[in-house]
Amino acid sequence: MLERALMISTLALPLLAAPVAAQYPVARIDSVFSQWNRTDSPGCLLGVRDRDREPLLRAYGMANLEYATPLTPESISESGSVAKQFTAATVALLAVRGRLSLDDDIRKYLPEVPDFGKTITIRHILTHTSGLRDQWALLGLIGRPPGSEVHTVDQILYLVSRQRRLNFDPGSAYLYSNTGYVLAGII
Repeated sequence: MLERALMISTLALPLLAAPVAAQYPVARIDSVFSQWNRTDSPGCLLGVRDRDREPLLRAYGMANLEYATPLTPESISESGSVAKQFTAATVALLAVRGRLSLDDDIRKYLPEVPDFGKTITIRHILTHTSGLRDQWALLGLIGRPPGSEVHTVDQILYLVSRQRRLNFDPGSAYLYSNTGYVLAGII
């Protein structure tokens, strides 16, 4: 599925990167995505926002093949871990521009994070070495596992603020952490 998302993104970029006239080139965009606009194909959602224009929202194909549910522009689709690369790139750009340092303590930007007696840096959260517990495990512990509801950034930050201990000292081990990327997104 990730390969398909990347392929679709790659196909759409030339359409969206070039200057466009007063209107979005809807027919051209639709033609790129036509092969996925079927009732027997998983589909995709597309959103384009260009300066002061209204967003263009398009849906192609199916949200659920088993239940024959088509995608619509109002469909909610979780981007999952695909968003991490964009989050990391954005934070890296802020570092290059001198707006932050990858070695800053995350508490500088997120005072809600408890003082664990060890500094957790932005670099730690981007490299999955922060020691923070993963949000999905924490949500499961409170009876709100993945897929049961939409979880907000504020909810994840609240869960982090309630942690008493880390899984390990920051920088001493690697453990994939969705939590770190939610925090990076806030930063």
